[in-house]
Amino acid sequence: MNVGRFLGAVVAVALVRVFLNFLFYGIAMRSHFEALTTEYPGVFREELWGFIVADVLFALVFVYLWTKTGPCFGGGIKGGVLGGAWLGVLLGLVWSLYYFFTFTFTTAGSFAIDAVYTIVTLAIQGAIAAAIYKIPAVEPARA
Repeated sequence: MNVGRFLGAVVAVALVRVFLNFLFYGIAMRSHFEALTTEYPGVFREELWGFIVADVLFALVFVYLWTKTGPCFGGGIKGGVLGGAWLGVLLGLVWSLYYFFTFTFTTAGSFAIDAVYTIVTLAIQGAIAAAIYKIPAVEPARA
């Protein structure tokens, strides 16, 4: 593993992740969350440092997984997009179903919006990790 490229990819993915999450959850979805807070007081914690720590930890694990699985998706930026998108499907669709079936305030619409956001943003993060870590493009592994 190339430690310099690994750390560079982690920093870049973490910065992009924090920025995209701020734009989406902090700005675009703000009115939705304010309405939920009005209806369900105290339902949210607003610990900004916790979100940033979680995003950095996610970036660390995400880039590590990319270094190990990148060739399976064909390497290169295209493989990064594909690998990130598949992880987005896992987290954005499957994992978010737990929230949908757990919390009464999770509507089908908010579930769909969050799922699409997760898939798209992880595809972007995969492209960034791939561009910096530079796993050469190869023919993807066949199942």
